[in-house]
Amino acid sequence: MILELEVRDTGIGIRHEKLDSIFDSFVQGDGSTSRKFGGSGLGLAISKRLAEKMGGGFEVESSLSAGSVFRLLVPFAVSHHITPEMLDSVKNRVPPSAEGEGLRVLLAEDNSINALFMMTLLKKTGHRAVCVENGEEALKALENGEFDLVLMDIQMPVMNGEEAFKAIRERENLSSVPVIALTAYAMQSEHQRFIDIGFDGYISKPVQVDKLIAEIDRVMKR
Repeated sequence: MILELEVRDTGIGIRHEKLDSIFDSFVQGDGSTSRKFGGSGLGLAISKRLAEKMGGGFEVESSLSAGSVFRLLVPFAVSHHITPEMLDSVKNRVPPSAEGEGLRVLLAEDNSINALFMMTLLKKTGHRAVCVENGEEALKALENGEFDLVLMDIQMPVMNGEEAFKAIRERENLSSVPVIALTAYAMQSEHQRFIDIGFDGYISKPVQVDKLIAEIDRVMKR
């Protein structure tokens, strides 16, 4: 069975001569929008490679002022359903807070799919989570509420994760809040760079459940 998924948008479109290159790393159809809307030119490259590793493919149709159609095709097979017991086994591996109510977590993540996954996981593992879309909103949330932990995406529009982290550490009332970096930069040198900057922890994307649970556990026990 082949699973075909189409995503259509009504944006500015992509020039015909750019269609062959937008799947290359760090390439965008229009690089001038990256600061305003975010993005690093890695999303399509990663998606195409993942599709190919699953034995499928990734296609695009687009023209200027007419929007774009992105099409994912992958072999599909029915897998085992997730059972309540499986969810319980994950939940039991997350240490509750002293009050037994989990942690109060602030998630800063601009990608709606990533945010939905992370929020679902955090809630399933007993934590209370609030999600914001950029670093500026994260600062406002921290000023207006109490949180035990921040999960901070690095690549975000308006104010990115590094900028927000520096602003958090400069504010005396927020300087002790643990902050874990969430980023697609998977190289060990980048991992060390975020730790050297002062982040309390680091999780690479795509987020793996076991590693997220373990990193939260490690950071909160420091």
